[in-house]
Amino acid sequence: MRIRIATKLVLLLLLASLLPLTFFGLLSLWQVRKATIVSVTEGNVNVSRRAAAEIEQYVKNGLTILESTAENINHADLQDWQKERILKNYINRFDEFNELTVRNPEGKVVATSRLGPEEISPREKEAFQTALGGKPFLSSVFIREDLSPAMTVGFPIKRLTQVSGVLTAELNLLHMWYLVDNIRIGKKGILHVIDPSGLLIATGDGGRKQEVFQKKPFQPADRLPEIFRPEGVVFRNPLGTKVVAVGTRLSEPLGWSVVVEQAANEAYALAARISRLLAAVMGSFLLLALALGYRGGKREVVNPIRELTRATEELARGNLDYRVALATGDEFQQLGEAFNQMAIRLKEMQEKLIREERH
Repeated sequence: MRIRIATKLVLLLLLASLLPLTFFGLLSLWQVRKATIVSVTEGNVNVSRRAAAEIEQYVKNGLTILESTAENINHADLQDWQKERILKNYINRFDEFNELTVRNPEGKVVATSRLGPEEISPREKEAFQTALGGKPFLSSVFIREDLSPAMTVGFPIKRLTQVSGVLTAELNLLHMWYLVDNIRIGKKGILHVIDPSGLLIATGDGGRKQEVFQKKPFQPADRLPEIFRPEGVVFRNPLGTKVVAVGTRLSEPLGWSVVVEQAANEAYALAARISRLLAAVMGSFLLLALALGYRGGKREVVNPIRELTRATEELARGNLDYRVALATGDEFQQLGEAFNQMAIRLKEMQEKLIREERH
């Protein structure tokens, strides 16, 4: 099977010019996609850091107020009813607290903001015993009867170096839930907060809020360590959606993790659009180069060769009057002129032979 010159010319053009252009285009696509993914990941990491800073600041502000109260409540000669009034004023002034209680070393209530019974709960008892030993106490997050999140906190009250009582408090974490619910990354990106044991304590995903009340661990738990890498991790969440996740850890004593989770198709939408645009531009350039190369090659190479071939066939038939008309300004034109000179000489020789035969 013979291959036409035009086909060979197109193949040569592809190998000589279009393949390098294709390689450059593919390299550009890879670089743009990589840069876009890095940009999206860094943006989501910054969101998780800002959210983590705000949550940490809120909780630590409450802890600072409680620690200051525990240090100062015995500095002045206050009556028990005055201490109780201070605690109730704190409850009215600060949204961070649900209740505050001061107990003596025997566990008896000295002052409290409660309106109900003064019995000590198991959680408060643990906080009391730890603080009575001279160490602050911070419980894990739990859900109250009114379905709001809270933590139990205990601080020792010291007179000189001796523990003379314990201040226990219930820290209100509704602000954390409001913050998590209100943060959106793109259209579908959400925020999760995870405690040190891996339990989900807050989420912006309405379909997974029940997991918070059911005290379920974050899933997939085995991918959680990878979330804190600079590039994040891609996985399918419990709802089956492919997501990109990055995270930030809060410092001690909280040790919580704030995770930003965004659908992969949304996170990489810009990269996909740019890739499609570059692919379209590349394809257009390739087709244009192919069309121009084919047309130019046909006009500048194929047609002159066809003309010379036709002239040779005419010469073979004995038509010595046929002349090649090429004005390409290159070697083909020189070859055509040489052919015409050859035809003229052949005709002269033919006429000379005829004259000689007649003579």
